[in-house]
Amino acid sequence: MIRREAASTIRALDAELAKTGDFIKLARLRDASNGQAEPFYCEKIPARVKLVQPQEIVLNLPDSVVIISPSRLAARQWPAPPRKDDRVFITKADGQELTGTVESVVEHRVQGTCVRYELTAKT
Repeated sequence: MIRREAASTIRALDAELAKTGDFIKLARLRDASNGQAEPFYCEKIPARVKLVQPQEIVLNLPDSVVIISPSRLAARQWPAPPRKDDRVFITKADGQELTGTVESVVEHRVQGTCVRYELTAKT
C-alpha cells in the first residue's frame, strides 16, 4: 500500500508532467513464445525532457535527461523499473522527435515508494 505522502508526491508529479507537453514511449525486447525477441511498448508517457545543448556535450555523457512518473508504467503493467538498454522514443511539445537508448535510471523514493524515475539516454 502506498503511503499518503508518496501518493501525494506522485499525483503532484503527474500534474506537472501533464503540463510539459512532452511524451515518451519505452520499448523493451522480450522473448516471445516462438523464441524470437519482440518489443514490449509503453506509450504516451508524460515526461519532462531536458536535451543537453551541444556546448554541454562531453564524451560519453547522455544527450538527454527524462523525468517520468511510475503511475503510467503501473497502469500499463510495464515491468518496472525502466532499465539500461531500453529504447526511448521522445516526442517534444515542439514536435521534435528523438530516439535513444536508456543509459541509466535513478529511482527517487518517498517512504520506501518509487515516486519518480530519472532516465539518462543517448539520443
